[in-house]
Amino acid sequence: MPAKLFSPKISIFTYMISAIRSRFSGFRYAGIAAICALLVTASCRYKDKAVVVTPVTPTSSYGSLTVKFSNEAGGTAIVMGSGTYTNAAGNAYKVDLLKYFVSNFTLIKSDNSEHNFANYKLINAADTSTCSFTLDSVANGTYKAVRFYIGVDSAKNHTLLNEGDLNPSNGMVWTWSTGYIFFKHEGTFINDTGGTSVLLYHYGVDANMKTIDIPVSAFTIAADHKTMLLKFDLNKQYGDPNVITFDSGNAVHQSLETRDRAWLGQMKANFSSAFTFDKVQ
Repeated sequence: MPAKLFSPKISIFTYMISAIRSRFSGFRYAGIAAICALLVTASCRYKDKAVVVTPVTPTSSYGSLTVKFSNEAGGTAIVMGSGTYTNAAGNAYKVDLLKYFVSNFTLIKSDNSEHNFANYKLINAADTSTCSFTLDSVANGTYKAVRFYIGVDSAKNHTLLNEGDLNPSNGMVWTWSTGYIFFKHEGTFINDTGGTSVLLYHYGVDANMKTIDIPVSAFTIAADHKTMLLKFDLNKQYGDPNVITFDSGNAVHQSLETRDRAWLGQMKANFSSAFTFDKVQ
């Protein structure tokens, strides 16, 4: 075979045709050359054909829910230190501090199955960033109610963990005993003589943890995110169903003394009406 057939400048087709020409001639050469050309062309076309892969979008069995609390008095948003509100007993009062624990938030499905998220959240009305929390891994389905505690359950109430919202540095622990204050309202009010008196309500101890059950407008989680709005009304806390007056030595309670028992019972009963559902969006 001539050496020039192996020159790098000569294409593979030239080489093939030259090789065939050396062994065949005439019609046989032309036919075989055509067949080779068709085979090479078909091979190239096959290699160039794109393989289309249709992506599969994974489906999730879970979504998430953000829960937001608004704090009001008679339907009016509470303004710390300056807003004046009037309770059912006719006491004009102000709010300098309002905090409370919400724990063990539970979602209840339309089939009555429940999901307890075992959380502990400190709501500080003076800081709106603390008035919401997000529940992840909420199972798909339709929900009809929520349940939560006001307070900290006995499993954690006496541990005083230095973590998150349970950190004692948040100012929600007793100075006289190991445990958390479940609800704290501090401020002033106009007393029955027209003067200004201190108002201090510190509600707590294990027996007074309160379960709140709230029916909600049915909503569905379908691997998406929704937001639930709940309201806390301080005037309802002091007036429905039990009317609580700040006068007559009733302005300071710390859940410690025998005289606190009647007040504790009234407060515990009133929490149920103070928390209400607004909407899901």
